[in-house]
Amino acid sequence: MTPTILMALQDYVPVLISLFSFTLIIKTVGLTNLRLKPIATSGLVLCFTGGFLKATEKVIWALTTQEILWMKHSLFILNSLGFIFLASALWFALYGSHEKRSVWLLPSMLGLFEILTIILISSLTPGREWFFFTLGIAFLANLAMMIFLFLLSRKINHPKIGYVFIVSFALVISLVGLAKSPSPTLNIEWFKQGMNTLSALCFALGTWLLYKNMPKDSHEDAIQITESYQNN
Repeated sequence: MTPTILMALQDYVPVLISLFSFTLIIKTVGLTNLRLKPIATSGLVLCFTGGFLKATEKVIWALTTQEILWMKHSLFILNSLGFIFLASALWFALYGSHEKRSVWLLPSMLGLFEILTIILISSLTPGREWFFFTLGIAFLANLAMMIFLFLLSRKINHPKIGYVFIVSFALVISLVGLAKSPSPTLNIEWFKQGMNTLSALCFALGTWLLYKNMPKDSHEDAIQITESYQNN
């Protein structure tokens, strides 16, 4: 089913909302350790690129009635990798920000494992098994990210913020189910995009509240932690 131009353009909305949310995550982890900001930034670039390519592909599809599959499929591949980097940055913000070891090792190894597995599955099976594997990785990495955001909200004594992330993830779960099947009508496709936008708005609210309520002295502590690491 070919989308309308308006529908295709609307697909950019959750991408831009997510860009705002991931920027807040970068600032939040940077308040615990400045070394974590590049990892989170890598996650932002991957997720934004995936969403932007997917939205652009839908615009091209609406204008030409021709799908560009590599752009369409890039969404879950890049998103899953981006979620791995974002979740890793949040993990270190919670538990590992004082360690000297490279904080790049964990997300890099997980990302490499995913890419190699996708290549292997694609070479052995002609179907869409690689897509369902990537969808599963994206789901698990997103779940980890939401859990770490929930735990971080409890760590700063604002547990109610965590419930916003629970609602957002509940919407994500519904979207995963919808993504497995094509849309038979435009109304169903609009419903999918509406759910996607609502989930993005809910996530943005949670990340904004979390960043807003981070302790005021966190930035000074992050500078001291980073300088201590660099001097050792």
